[in-house]
Amino acid sequence: MRAATCLSSPRRTLGAPKRWRRGLNRARLWVGEFGVWHDADGAFRNAPELMANASLEANAETHARILAMMGGKYADDGWSSWGPRFKKGLADGSRVMIRYAIDA
Repeated sequence: MRAATCLSSPRRTLGAPKRWRRGLNRARLWVGEFGVWHDADGAFRNAPELMANASLEANAETHARILAMMGGKYADDGWSSWGPRFKKGLADGSRVMIRYAIDA
C-alpha cells in the first residue's frame, strides 16, 4: 500500500533534510481523526497504527496526479484556496510531498 501527503516548510516539518540523509525515514501512521495532534491529548496513541518507509516525492507528474485527487476529495473544504498553494509550493520547493510505503 502506498500513500502520499503534501507538507509545508521542509525545514520545520521534516526536521531539516539532514534527518533524511541520516536515514531517519521511518514513520508511524495512526488511523483515525483526532484533529490537531497536540490537542488530541494522546488519543491517537490508542488508535490502530501502521509503520511505513517515507521518501520525498519529487516527480512533477506525480505531484499533479495527487493534487488532482486531493482536489476532488476536498472540493468543498477550501481546496480552491489550498490547492494553488500546494501546487506553487511544490514547484518552488517551499513544500514537499512525502510518499509512504506501508509495511506489509
